[in-house]
Amino acid sequence: MDCSQSGRSWYPHHMMKATEELMRCAMATDAFLYFLDARAPVTTFNQDFIPGDGKLIILLNKADLAPYDAVALWQKRFRDRFPVFSLSARDKSQCLDTMKKIRKIITRRVLYLMVAGVPNVGKSLFIRNVTGKKIKVGSSPGVTTKVSWLPALDGVHFADTPGILWPRIDGDDMFARLCLIDAIGGRMIDSELAGRWLLRFLEKHAESFARRYGAAISSDPLVNIRNISDRMNIRKEESSRAWEVLIQDFRCGRLGKLVLDEIE
Repeated sequence: MDCSQSGRSWYPHHMMKATEELMRCAMATDAFLYFLDARAPVTTFNQDFIPGDGKLIILLNKADLAPYDAVALWQKRFRDRFPVFSLSARDKSQCLDTMKKIRKIITRRVLYLMVAGVPNVGKSLFIRNVTGKKIKVGSSPGVTTKVSWLPALDGVHFADTPGILWPRIDGDDMFARLCLIDAIGGRMIDSELAGRWLLRFLEKHAESFARRYGAAISSDPLVNIRNISDRMNIRKEESSRAWEVLIQDFRCGRLGKLVLDEIE
């Protein structure tokens, strides 16, 4: 794939339509629940998305996969501008508890809340756990393809939205992080590019690599891939699978709790 440092211009048709519809619905929405990935809060935060009327509430999801201290620091940084909560949307009790906190911030009896964020960040899972509605969720991006309002209990109406990325992804570093957190899927993903970025990142977390793969991390990515292949019994002719194994190990937390974005 073309990995131009000048950025990647792309935008699926359904994502463009969803963005337009989301903006049309903004005036009738009491608040946006903006989901960020706790492992990459800056990467998943689109400055252009912020409504100008103080309607944004930040939810740092997948906090169970990030170090507690880092999540607490991110909360402190965002709290200067927005209400912010951390959670794991896989945990129904955490979803319900977060919803109680949101209701204390917005005291209207009937609420219209729009749930937004990048693909596969946990938006639909949160709504399902809060409402009990059998909405479709999945482990890969693109399951939700249009904005849909769902009536819920206690006067709360949710709008589930497709994952929305910005039209231009600037640079390979950002593209790699989005691949690693599974915000980009299908034919767009570049496993080797993302894996090479992750290996450079893991040089600062050598113990995570050694614990998982039983070898010291090397500055040579191909040495690391051979060690991963040996550890996971991947045949030499299938070495490309090692990149996918590495990425999946990160996504599932088998490399430990890590944050990809630096806290400036």
